[in-house]
Amino acid sequence: MSAPVTAIVILNLQPGTAIEQPLRDIFEVFSRQEGLQRISWGRWEEAAEKVQLFIDWDNLESHRKFEASGADYQAVGAILKPVLVAPPSMYHVHFSPHPPSAVLGAPIVELATFYSVSATFETDITKFLSVLEKAEGCVATTHCFIDEDLAKEGGEEKGKAYLAAIGWSSVDAHEKAMTTKDVADSLHLATGGASHVEIRHVKFQSL
Repeated sequence: MSAPVTAIVILNLQPGTAIEQPLRDIFEVFSRQEGLQRISWGRWEEAAEKVQLFIDWDNLESHRKFEASGADYQAVGAILKPVLVAPPSMYHVHFSPHPPSAVLGAPIVELATFYSVSATFETDITKFLSVLEKAEGCVATTHCFIDEDLAKEGGEEKGKAYLAAIGWSSVDAHEKAMTTKDVADSLHLATGGASHVEIRHVKFQSL
């Protein structure tokens, strides 16, 4: 049996949408699924119409079984369709530890997605994060490859991608940390091996 997996979903909402009740409704459906562990969610600080979901499963097979469930899978689509302007995007990651409770429990979480990463990227980002973890306000970090190949929206062809999730005491703490000498001197380790980097901040809560 495969390892625990997190399905990471981005919802693109209609402007001004109150998403709380639809999320409660879909959680009722998800809670009936074998292998579901938990769901965490939050809006992007940078764009309130973007909602990030972390859906934890016992394994990828459990998620695929839900997708093939018929009525339940269709019910989730029916609940979300009226509040979306575009279909959700989704990919899978295998965090270690699973789930990354220390990160998601932080007041704010930086999600950094790196596109078309180099063969040495994991080694380089690990070195960078070891420096970042010493910065004031950094709570915890986790990072891993993304299972699916991804392309930045409107960008190049799909390629290997990587996700880093970093818990902070505040967005301001993150911004200040990036100006410190140690972090600035190490930044090339995080950016040199990727074609693009997308960063957003999310305050997660549980369903």
